[in-house]
Amino acid sequence: MNAPKIIDDFKAAGGTDLRFCIGPEGVWLPEDVTDYPAEQWAILQAVLAEHDPARAEVDAARAAINARRNELEFGVFTDSLGHRYDVDRDSRDRLTGAVTMATAVPSAIPAGFEWTDADNVQRPHTAATLIALAGEILAWTSAVHAHAVGLKAAVERGENPNIETGWPGQQ
Repeated sequence: MNAPKIIDDFKAAGGTDLRFCIGPEGVWLPEDVTDYPAEQWAILQAVLAEHDPARAEVDAARAAINARRNELEFGVFTDSLGHRYDVDRDSRDRLTGAVTMATAVPSAIPAGFEWTDADNVQRPHTAATLIALAGEILAWTSAVHAHAVGLKAAVERGENPNIETGWPGQQ
């Protein structure tokens, strides 16, 4: 890969965030970069596709896998009791706050406390059940990410996996 040419083309296309690495194996983000803007990544992928048209197909498949992963991760989660909970960013923030309080001061979660599920049903919770729910969501999220990693590895090997099946929680 011609790294200087890629960087020049990235800047010319409107790219400004240069926190990516270029090497013989491709382009990647360092592990400590967790907030790389999606629009910047899209610009970079378009530039890379111009440099390696075969890469465009792989990148499109990876983008589709990421979109499916995000749809699941920030959609609805079904817990071990069969209750469905919203897990969008706002819902996760609210649950994180409740779990923080439940962990720090369990008595902050009063008797009769209820959490509204994705079907608008009030579900009774205690400090312990809120913490358990968050743990289930964490484990499921990790499994969703692991499945996405496996799918992307298959794509990189030249396979064409079905990205709609096999996700954690699917029946």
